[in-house]
Amino acid sequence: MEMGCLMISSNNEEIEKTPKYSNVAEDIELMQYSKTSRNKRPLKDLSLIDAFMFEASTERIQDAEVVARIIAERAIGQKLGKIIVEPEKSIRGIDFGRRGVRLDLFISELDNEKIVRVYDIEPNNYNLKNLPKRDRYNQALSDVKLLDSGADFEQLPDYVSIWILPDDPFDGERMIYTVKNMVTEDTDIVYNDGIKRLFLNAKGSVGGNDELRALLNYICDSCEENATDPDLKKLHNIVKDVKQNRKVGEQYMHYMSWEELARLQAEKSVTEELKSNIKKAITDEITREVTEEVTKAVTEEVTKAVTEEVMKADVAVLIKTCVKLGAMKEDIVKTLMDEYSLTQEQAESRIKDVSVTVIDNK
Repeated sequence: MEMGCLMISSNNEEIEKTPKYSNVAEDIELMQYSKTSRNKRPLKDLSLIDAFMFEASTERIQDAEVVARIIAERAIGQKLGKIIVEPEKSIRGIDFGRRGVRLDLFISELDNEKIVRVYDIEPNNYNLKNLPKRDRYNQALSDVKLLDSGADFEQLPDYVSIWILPDDPFDGERMIYTVKNMVTEDTDIVYNDGIKRLFLNAKGSVGGNDELRALLNYICDSCEENATDPDLKKLHNIVKDVKQNRKVGEQYMHYMSWEELARLQAEKSVTEELKSNIKKAITDEITREVTEEVTKAVTEEVTKAVTEEVMKADVAVLIKTCVKLGAMKEDIVKTLMDEYSLTQEQAESRIKDVSVTVIDNK
């Protein structure tokens, strides 16, 4: 979510609150999100789907493990083994100037102390642009950190991303969308690269199961009425503790201020970009119109010049032919006037331009 960082000690005392905005102008989604009424709600009305609440609810490692296990197990439909949970896991870009990522909740599942599978849990309650490519980038940077130099590729753990969304990302009305790589020409061929992407749609009515539906209902609306089973009651106890923590409430106010600042910075960036684009568009339009006018004028001049030369050649041939046939000047002038819509003066001028002897009637 990349919207802030809250750290709380094991005795619920505040340790640090540091907004984390690496480049707010780059994340225009933040501006769009902040314009909604969601970020104006008091802390008591927030749900786990909200960035601040999810972050605050997973700061304590024991709480993060509860949240991670419940979400992952219901999403994949099976129990997890031993896990290591990393809330707000930051991964730097592979080089200076390259974009890094911050994963909301990163899980490593172990088998005999060896990492066999990792999970990236990403709740999002705002319109996320380029969701497939963002997921791809998260996975790519995660993989870079999972394989030691010289290690065999077989040792690369499986990767599962779990996106929790309040709206349907693909308009298929499904509760869960499972995405895997495949061989397009023959779908019966198993292409096992170990990557699975799960997109959970809280409004989905097709597929899924009752446990997953209950989880999504609670994450999107974290009230006591939606904590309908023992696991969800555990989640609700965590959320309730966060909402009752005075220090967290104070930090939420600071968070709101930082988010508003980020929104204003993003809006300023967008406004400047919009001005630049408008200026460029106007310049391009003026250039296009001028180019069209110049091209049109040049074309007309060229056409006129070519037409004039062609007519000169035609007139010369006609005059010479008339002279050979013994026509008098008056007859030739009349012929030119009729054939080329010339005045008498223009016709006589054309005859002078032709190097032939014309007999004057007079």
